[in-house]
Order: sequence, then C-alpha cells, then structure tokens
Amino acid sequence: MRRALATPLLAVVLTLLLLPPAARAQAESVVVIPASGSQSETFLFLGKGFSPGAVLVVAFAAPDGQIIGWYQKGTSDPFIITADELGSWAFSVLPSEELVGFPLGEWTATFCLVGSHEYCYSGTFTITN
Repeated sequence: MRRALATPLLAVVLTLLLLPPAARAQAESVVVIPASGSQSETFLFLGKGFSPGAVLVVAFAAPDGQIIGWYQKGTSDPFIITADELGSWAFSVLPSEELVGFPLGEWTATFCLVGSHEYCYSGTFTITN
C-alpha cells in the first residue's frame, strides 16, 4: 500500500550500535508523528535502535478492533520495512488515501521483526475528522 522511506533518521545515536545485543534490544523504539491528526495528514512512523538490516512487517489495529495487514500494492505479499545501516527506518501513512472507510479514533501500528512474534514494537496515534 505505502512505501517505507529510505532516509536515515538524524537522531540515531552511534553509541546504540556499540552496546551489547541485550542492551540494544532495550533501545529499539517506534515514534509516531503526529500523535494526533486529521485524515488528510500524513502520519510518520520512525524506528530506531534496530539491528542494521532488520526486516519488519506492519499491521494496524483500528479503534473498533479490526486488524489490518499491510501489503505490497496490488499483491498479497506483506509490506517489508528494512532498517538502514544505522538501525533506523521510516514509514508513512496517509489515512485519507490508505485507510479509507475505517473508523476515526485511536489506532495502534505494530511493527514485528520478520520470523518473530516476540519482538514487536508499536506506536499509537489518533485519526480525527
């Protein structure tokens, strides 16, 4: 449906890459900008602290409980997000084009490492009129 942005995040701290794996796992995070906005605003999801080359898939939970998988445009293949060499990634959604017909309210975007249901990271956002 939507492509991931390939631009690295400027806010990635180099020291995260130097931490042992257990500490790095604690540093993985997802931020949503804006936290609340209209259907015509683009929501940007920023991930940081991931292993370089980490591969993730995304799904959304709508306010009414529906789970919406995210797929490559025109296919049934899951949309793939790949962390850059700094362990960062960006992904965007424009509700007025990509979530048409779904309810307004608080949503949750969940990003899971491919092959693992244990390592998922989420961010919430609110879609208004």
